[in-house]
Amino acid sequence: MMMFPQIPMLNYDVVVIGGGPAGMAAARKAGELGLEVLLLNENPVLGENLRRCNEKLASELVEGIKGSSVDFLTSARVIEIRNYSDMEKAVVFTSPEGTKLVWAKAIIYAAGTRERHAFEAGIIGDRGAGVYTVGEARELISYGALPGRKVVVSGSNDSALALAVKLAEKGAEVAAVVEEAEYALGSKDYLSRLSELGARIYTGSKVSEVRGLRRVERVRVVKPDGEVWLDADTLIVGVEPVPAVKKLVKLGAEIDPATRGPVVNELLETTIPGIFVAGSALMTIYDPRIAMDQGELAACGANEFVENGGIRSALWIPVEAGENVLAVIPQRISGERDARIYLRVSKPVKEAGLRIPEIGKKTGPATIVPSEVVKTTLRKEEIGGVIRITVEVV
Repeated sequence: MMMFPQIPMLNYDVVVIGGGPAGMAAARKAGELGLEVLLLNENPVLGENLRRCNEKLASELVEGIKGSSVDFLTSARVIEIRNYSDMEKAVVFTSPEGTKLVWAKAIIYAAGTRERHAFEAGIIGDRGAGVYTVGEARELISYGALPGRKVVVSGSNDSALALAVKLAEKGAEVAAVVEEAEYALGSKDYLSRLSELGARIYTGSKVSEVRGLRRVERVRVVKPDGEVWLDADTLIVGVEPVPAVKKLVKLGAEIDPATRGPVVNELLETTIPGIFVAGSALMTIYDPRIAMDQGELAACGANEFVENGGIRSALWIPVEAGENVLAVIPQRISGERDARIYLRVSKPVKEAGLRIPEIGKKTGPATIVPSEVVKTTLRKEEIGGVIRITVEVV
């Protein structure tokens, strides 16, 4: 084993990476289960991003961590994760106290997503001031400043729509919200509010170009029936963020192209034994309650891993996305315990039901939009004898 003689070392049962709703819920639950836990949060404040949309929930989670047995560090940036064996892992991180290394038997990775910039979204043109991601625009608003006065928003997920509503309510003109899909992805409440505020919604359309040397002046929108140039001084790039899993990829974790996050089992363990993932690092999640639910599930998985020296199954049953299902988690289950299923639909549906034909299970009806994560539970008794699970929404 490689040693680190120059770096101060710590030892814990579990290290949780990420101080959002999934990470805090995971750390608190792991502590309740009797594990020694260290929570590492890159931001200077626990739950910082959650506070911008749900102050009450963020405060409850933070107080829960502070009142628990969990040790936590803020402004702690993870540099590297090393996997020496199933029960021996190392996390190297920096903080205001310097660089340290912590040994752990299991890791719960809840580092969330990363935003995609204009280049990744396929937007060309000038690079003057006035082009922001949703996160950058939120940061400006938190300091009492508007990012611009006449805004075009590219993307219609809940984060982008919530920002568009906030900008309009604070006095900015939202010239348009532009969505490449044939339908808006976010909730009807946001769309209804934007309509009341006079914003135009372009679906089946794409922001393709921005012009303005010193600052944004015009934005080109390609629509099904042609193109239009919109006058604007600001472009918000609100296309869906992607799981921030570069460190897991480096370790060799298998990645699901549909979720862009790691392949996991029903305890949210990746293909690397002892490394669990929860929240938006699995797939983009806009509901913090779902992220918390996954965090607690990952903690239960980590506890079982530590107590039993691993999580094993005689046979892993694949879980596949069927009709109108964009992505599903987990991607494999053992059939030896109940399994929570999380999914997102490909397109909006009304009065639709979730169906698993192999076991004759159907739930619903319900109205579901693509930004929503739907959760259901498969009982151990329902799974017995099947060799595949297909999840459909019809």
